[in-house]
Amino acid sequence: MAKAKPVYCFETETLYESARKASKDLNISAVSIGNCCRGKIFSTHGKHFCFEQDIFDYKIKEGWRGKRVVAFKKEDPSSKLYFNSLTEASKFFKVSVSNISQAIHKKGRICKGYFLEERTDV
Repeated sequence: MAKAKPVYCFETETLYESARKASKDLNISAVSIGNCCRGKIFSTHGKHFCFEQDIFDYKIKEGWRGKRVVAFKKEDPSSKLYFNSLTEASKFFKVSVSNISQAIHKKGRICKGYFLEERTDV
C-alpha cells in the first residue's frame, strides 16, 4: 500500500499528515482532497489543497469563482436568477451541488421549477 502524503490547505494554513486526516478535521471527502492535490479539480468546499512537496509551486487562480449558473422558469424565460457558482445556486435552491450540476448538463432537467444553464455572459 502506498504511503500517505502530507497535504496542505491554503485557507486554514494547515499541513495535514494525509488527505484522510484533513478529511476528518474538515468534514470533506478524502477523495476530493486527493483529486485537488493531483490537479483533477481546482478546489473542494471552497478550499484549495496540494501535496506538501508542491506548496511553493502551487498557484491559486486569482478571481476564480467556479462555474456560473443562470436559472429561469419555462413560462417566463426573461426573468432570470444569476449565481456566481454551483455552490451559491445549491444553497439558494437547498439542494446538493451535484443536483445543480446534473440539472445544467442534462437538458430539460428541472430543479425546483427552474431550468438551469451555465452562464456564458461572463
